[in-house]
Amino acid sequence: MTRKKRTAALLALLIWLFPPAPPGASAYSDLPEVDIQANSALLVYAQTGEILFSHNMRIRREPASITKIMTALLALEQGQLDDTITMSHDAVFSVGRDTSHIALDTDEQLTLEQALYAMALASANDAANGVAERVGGTMDNFAAMMNGRAREAGALNTSFVNAHGLFDENHYTTAYDMARITMAALEIPAFATIFSTLSYEMPPTNKQAEARKFRCTNAMIAGNGRYEGVIAGKKVIFVKPQTYMNLSGESIREVMGYYKPDIENLIVVYDDIDLPAGQIRIRKKGSAGTHNGMRSVIYQLQTEQFPRVRIGIGGSRKAGLIRFVTGGFRKEEIALMENAVERAAKAIELMLEKGIEKAMSEYNVKLSRADEEPENE
Repeated sequence: MTRKKRTAALLALLIWLFPPAPPGASAYSDLPEVDIQANSALLVYAQTGEILFSHNMRIRREPASITKIMTALLALEQGQLDDTITMSHDAVFSVGRDTSHIALDTDEQLTLEQALYAMALASANDAANGVAERVGGTMDNFAAMMNGRAREAGALNTSFVNAHGLFDENHYTTAYDMARITMAALEIPAFATIFSTLSYEMPPTNKQAEARKFRCTNAMIAGNGRYEGVIAGKKVIFVKPQTYMNLSGESIREVMGYYKPDIENLIVVYDDIDLPAGQIRIRKKGSAGTHNGMRSVIYQLQTEQFPRVRIGIGGSRKAGLIRFVTGGFRKEEIALMENAVERAAKAIELMLEKGIEKAMSEYNVKLSRADEEPENE
């Protein structure tokens, strides 16, 4: 349920950013010019296939490791996650040791699910070959299956010759075709689960005594990218740490070291159990209170002299702290928290436009009793 709710929220955001064009108008013709570094690009609304933005979308390109999207699509359609893969010599050694792999060995056994996680998170070429042999019988036969499935998906300008994506002059696709293939893959719930996972531990096998650990390095998924924009005429960078909450300061230290902004230009936004649910508080500086994430930030930066916006999630509770923090919001709390997040965003805009004093005077107010969090039943 949590994953579905987050996905729905993301889609709602995209719809808000790109509203439907009026009848007869060219969709999104008024979008500003976008600076694209890639040779080809395509932005598609996956539920309908509507093209929101394109750049050389039908020019043939080398797909490299995004080939593994098709490999995973076929594996999930044709196999079972608990299927056993036994690695052949060719599956292991037909890819160079200088390419992405997880050091699988001949006759090593792993499940199809483990191989898919290795592909998705570690871009493991050896695992992709193992999937190909398990599903297709041979790697060549699997490549033929890939091409047939591509045509079914509407990818008519694509040719696959392997399951991993290493260069071959006959291995190519287009941005449009890959969008069609990805849309088909996203119809399978397990695909979205595997390819959006941040980390995975593969247990020991018959050939490897130690567990293998994989971590997502895709910035759009892991959130370790930096997203730039403009608010109130000022250039801003939004960063969401992907460390454990108690280690949040490590991420902020790296960002501050890279961009080197003045410390007063840092605004830390965080939830706070010590503040009643739905309330927000803006502070110019100060201690961490009981918040371990903020303690980490102050420790890593060696200063308390930066603004912060606290969003209250506390209130009267009968449940223990751990159960409360790891639990979800009750139905009657959701609207309250959505309103708090919206007000926090507006408060930050006001901070950037007219200063922190103005934002504090306008937003550091208590909620009316009718707006406060209801008592537990």
